[in-house]
Amino acid sequence: MSQNRRWINTRVELEWDKALERYVEVFREGYWYDGPMALAHASPSLDQDSYAFYNDGTESGSTIIGTANNPQTLDADTTYQVRFLIQEANGGSSTNNQFQLQYNLNGGGWNNVTGTSNVVRSTAGALTEDGNTTQRLGSGTFISSNGGQDEVDGLTLSNGISFVGNDESEVLYSF
Repeated sequence: MSQNRRWINTRVELEWDKALERYVEVFREGYWYDGPMALAHASPSLDQDSYAFYNDGTESGSTIIGTANNPQTLDADTTYQVRFLIQEANGGSSTNNQFQLQYNLNGGGWNNVTGTSNVVRSTAGALTEDGNTTQRLGSGTFISSNGGQDEVDGLTLSNGISFVGNDESEVLYSF
């Protein structure tokens, strides 16, 4: 008998045994298998976990406005930053992800933030376009080579951020 041989259940029936107070197996159907085995691959699930607004400044030197995960009142015609924590929450892998900043004014629908958008506009501040972000919102396994800074078009690095099994990264936009 091969050391890699495994029983593969195709059908198992259980019944409740009152005396034992547990389920007991009453029928099993299956087969022996001695070929290669592979683990099932989890589908990725990207989740925006947290956000915060910052005064314009360098990536790691800007100061938070108010507290994370709370809406803020911001002045018009002023340069700000908004940071999002993105997590892979299902143990899967996802490669080359780009993230587009959007706004929705009074329920009028979602619009991409660009250098020429009408209400919220990408603008040059103290960031480095396509520069990496540091970990300021999260505390998990952080992807530090991420190209997550944007101050041109509301879109993160063109070759994207890759997540592997519950990683997290942060993206930062100047607007």
